[in-house]
Amino acid sequence: MKTLTLGRQRNNKKVAAGSVKNGVFGMPTEQDLVRAGALIARERNFKDLISIFVEQAQDISRAEVAAFYILKDMEDRKSDLKLIFKRGSYDLPEVIPGSSELVCFLRECHETLIFNNKYTEKADAAASFLKEVLIHPEMKSGMALPLISPPREIGILFVASRTPQIFNRPLFYFLDSYAKLAAGAMQTSLLFDETRSALQKIDALERYQENVFNSMTSMIITTDPNGQIYYFNEPAAEVMGLGHDDLGRNLKEVFKKSITSKTLNTIVKSLEDGNEIIGLEGIYNNGEKEMDYSLNVTPLKTPRGRKEGLTLLFSNQTRENELKQTVHQVSEEKRIIKNAFSRILSQKVIDQIIADPSQLKLGGEKRKMTAVFTDIQRFSTISSELQVQYGEDGPRTLVNLLNLYLTEMSNVVLENGGTIDKYEGDAIIAFFGAPAWMEDHAVRACRSAILIKKRETEIVESVMKPGGEFFNPLTRLIENKVIRKMRPLYTRLGINTGDMVVGFMGTPAKMDYTIMGNAVNLAARLEGVNKQYDTRGILISEYTKDQIGDEFVVRPLSKVTVVGIPVPFRLFELLEIKRDAPKSMLDMVKVWEGGFEAYENRDFASAKKTFAEIYKEDSEDATAKLYVQRCEEFIASPPPKKWHGVDNLTEK
Repeated sequence: MKTLTLGRQRNNKKVAAGSVKNGVFGMPTEQDLVRAGALIARERNFKDLISIFVEQAQDISRAEVAAFYILKDMEDRKSDLKLIFKRGSYDLPEVIPGSSELVCFLRECHETLIFNNKYTEKADAAASFLKEVLIHPEMKSGMALPLISPPREIGILFVASRTPQIFNRPLFYFLDSYAKLAAGAMQTSLLFDETRSALQKIDALERYQENVFNSMTSMIITTDPNGQIYYFNEPAAEVMGLGHDDLGRNLKEVFKKSITSKTLNTIVKSLEDGNEIIGLEGIYNNGEKEMDYSLNVTPLKTPRGRKEGLTLLFSNQTRENELKQTVHQVSEEKRIIKNAFSRILSQKVIDQIIADPSQLKLGGEKRKMTAVFTDIQRFSTISSELQVQYGEDGPRTLVNLLNLYLTEMSNVVLENGGTIDKYEGDAIIAFFGAPAWMEDHAVRACRSAILIKKRETEIVESVMKPGGEFFNPLTRLIENKVIRKMRPLYTRLGINTGDMVVGFMGTPAKMDYTIMGNAVNLAARLEGVNKQYDTRGILISEYTKDQIGDEFVVRPLSKVTVVGIPVPFRLFELLEIKRDAPKSMLDMVKVWEGGFEAYENRDFASAKKTFAEIYKEDSEDATAKLYVQRCEEFIASPPPKKWHGVDNLTEK
């Protein structure tokens, strides 16, 4: 990370840009970063996102003024910047010329710039433009942070203070990381707005195209690459007697009695060699109607030259150039949508939205689906310790580690057809079964959970390689017993299946595709219950177990009631995909089931013996150890007669 700083010279030594006298400024904490990051992550409206970003930047920096200037034209690198939001009582320029030295400098280096002293005539004349960082004559220190999310340049954030040298190194790292997070959020917000606009444009273009085709007196027929009829307009249906049953039939078969074989062979040749035919004349006669026609045959191709079929225009005049341009434009707009949405939704969601743009509206529907909640064990402690041990480097290391983890785990969900609902700190909330319906949503969710745990192992191997960015921080956390050596990053997952409400919810200005309902809340509770049973990481409810058949290895745990859901239900620990499970695991589960049956039948001595044997074989099986302890407690002090093995869990 590069810091560009201009400081004063004292005894031929530069005063550190991050020094603070008399405790003027306190170092931001990881709680500040998490809180500020969560605020911008939840916002989709671009203007509201900017206001939150500027307000948080000023609040955390304690600066007298904070202002965000946005490029008037984000496609023009020389565009002027206009003031879109500010905090502070100072009058600031409404426009900063794109040709100013400061703007050009920031665009060239893409780095945050700190100016920690009020500009004087003694300063280096070659760097005189740096005083523009102060943004107001009364300011004595300031920062300029360019917001860039490739390939888009968005704008520049200015924060300035009347206190000299207030912007120290910890504050630089915090604001620099926060600006990068905000740039990504702004890029997503802009993509969302552009996608909505593109969808509306596509819908209008398709309606316009349909109206044009049907209002023409000419007859239009299109085919697929195999010469089968794909579309015909109303005049073609009326004059040529085409009906719904003709869709999908081969062109030569449909017109073999009404158009000469020579003409049909010419059309087929155009389909094969991709050559356009203009002004082919003939007579159409199907026994009931006769018509002199002039036929234009236009091959349809993708921008890369792949054959898509033909457009046949039967008429005395042609508009094929206009029609071809319209079709290509619609295809291009759909490509834009795919590129925009591919960053936040699975491919099936994208396809469904393209097929039915009306889904981008408020409202929802009730569906039986499967929800998945994930969380990293002790991540709050990891965050705190990184800040304590690494100071200004802590937030940067934390953000980089979290981004690596979330990217890898999100890819697993998307690869299995799931939809990412949202991120909450280190937690991922996802669901399976909407908007693209899938019968095996519970199976896909459980498969994703197993693969997430396996991907977790790969991530741990990667980050613990000596010399890597995270090796020293994580090694120190292991030495200080903050995290376990065997699982420095340990994911807990809760999975539940049931009726949920799903859809785009919010306001016309801000909508999220999300889920809600008691079944969703239960999945969230299960994630936390992992800790109470010290599982290997994945808990599913009996409702999910009923949907997954025999594809997975699971073992039963106690029936429970959880906070907010008083009806008892059984827990199951999800261990492995059955085809990948070793024989030792399958044997263990059979033994476990016998021991657990004894446990629930109050034969605690027999159950203890079984659980103890399992724990002896695998000392990492903390769940078995837990039930050994429970059996010992019940042997010493038996539960009441009305005990049915239900655990009442009061901790979330």
